[in-house]
Amino acid sequence: MHLEEPIDIFLSHDASLGTCNNLFATKKHFKDEIQQGTLGSKPAAQLLEKLKPSYWFSAHLHCKFTALVEHEEGGRVTKFLALDKCLPGRKFLQIVDIESDPGPYEVQYDEEWLAITRKLNCVFPLTF
Repeated sequence: MHLEEPIDIFLSHDASLGTCNNLFATKKHFKDEIQQGTLGSKPAAQLLEKLKPSYWFSAHLHCKFTALVEHEEGGRVTKFLALDKCLPGRKFLQIVDIESDPGPYEVQYDEEWLAITRKLNCVFPLTF
């Protein structure tokens, strides 16, 4: 939420509220959550509204689906893609062509978030 510069691509585990509304066709057991507007992450929805990335990718719901999120300001649109679980015969991989200007490109990490993950590393170890 502290980022000020535009973001082109955002990766998250969970989808945001509002991006999962067309899931009923493939995941009927989500019917109540879809009707109540509770399927997806509220914090992710807040990030989506603030950052308005061009692309958002997630996979928590273990099924492939897409959504277009139209933002009020400036006609920006976020193209959302969720992918399936990594199992044989499932749609867990997709190649996406993203048009962009020629480089150079820069990958940036949020220093505050890195500090939080370092501090909590002892609580959430990568090995058991």
